[in-house]
Amino acid sequence: MQSTKALGSLKNLFVQPLPLNKRESEKLLKAITTSFRAQLDREHGWTPELSETDLAAPTISYLPSSTASSSSTKLPSSSQKPNPSHRPVDRHFQAVLENPLFKHNGTTPLPGITSHLSELVADPRTVFEAGVAKGIMTVPRAHGFLLKSKEVIQQSAALSVRKSMAEYGAGLMVLNWLRASGQERQLSFLENTRFTRLLLQFMVAEGVDDLAWIWLKRLASPEGQGVCSTSASSLLDTLVGAQYINNVELEGAYKLVIEGHALFQKNGLANSEIHQTWKSLAWETTGHSWRHTLPGTGRYDAFLDIPEQLPYLGMHKAHLKLHHPTQPSADPAVEFILNSTPRNAPKAPSELQKFRMMINSLALDTCAYLMKRDDVQGARAIFDKLSGLGFRKFKGYDYLLQNVAV
Repeated sequence: MQSTKALGSLKNLFVQPLPLNKRESEKLLKAITTSFRAQLDREHGWTPELSETDLAAPTISYLPSSTASSSSTKLPSSSQKPNPSHRPVDRHFQAVLENPLFKHNGTTPLPGITSHLSELVADPRTVFEAGVAKGIMTVPRAHGFLLKSKEVIQQSAALSVRKSMAEYGAGLMVLNWLRASGQERQLSFLENTRFTRLLLQFMVAEGVDDLAWIWLKRLASPEGQGVCSTSASSLLDTLVGAQYINNVELEGAYKLVIEGHALFQKNGLANSEIHQTWKSLAWETTGHSWRHTLPGTGRYDAFLDIPEQLPYLGMHKAHLKLHHPTQPSADPAVEFILNSTPRNAPKAPSELQKFRMMINSLALDTCAYLMKRDDVQGARAIFDKLSGLGFRKFKGYDYLLQNVAV
């Protein structure tokens, strides 16, 4: 060990005979503490600011406690750096003190939940903390905790489910437990798809979904492939779904798909890895257009330009172009519908049902678009084509009959 000023103070103290008086004892304790901290700083490296890597993969000491307010329930970002005066040893001790395995405190009731309901139902967070403290928490039990938490939120008087999920903090509690128990290192918990789906919904609501992106990068990398049975494409699909559930905006979901596609290409994954995610978001944009606002033109076009060889890609792209935020066009949709034949449809009953639902939705939107522009002849051609394909019993037939078949 190198000689330090603190060690020099120690030598001077030990020249004097023991026992020491109170002042000398305090001086000795301070010298030992200073030397101990200095040694830890050299071992761990005291950096005043976090590096980009640290910001991308924060340690457990920066995961806030489960009882923290919603204003402090985010992992540090480039605009929110930890106090540079905190030494590594301070962060280490703080992490130990906040470790959910060693704490069991009461939780704050969710705003909007009546006292009567709180009396009838025990706070799931209290039950979760007790289970963690006793060492009996498992992934299935954590899944049950998230289910109960969402049920309590949905039964409350809160106006926004997404905002209430952020205030409730259940996702951060589970993340703290996963990290403290070492399960995040293996990512084996991702194999429980129902648990992962709900956890990601809470993480997105609480603004800590950047951590899921780190998991995705691990699974997509050559070294991470095979870490667990969950594939990178499956995690991306679940993460994108969590972005648009209970959310009006689609900007975040589009950003994830575009960046996910680039990540997969960088790691040599096949284009097919993103097929399902692309189709799901395309259908959410068009088939459920009334639920969401469209993203910006740049992201919309980048999503359209993803070069995929998807089955029925023409139908999805035609529908997306019909809903384009600035330059909608019905030409691709009209061409696709008029050129459709029963041979184009899939053979499997379940897939056939989806196909007919999607082409029915495309036809209705196309007819509505054409009618707004007084193109009755074009709308009539769509109606006649659907009738020839056997769509008389499908939803929207009466609408077409009343508005086009004249």
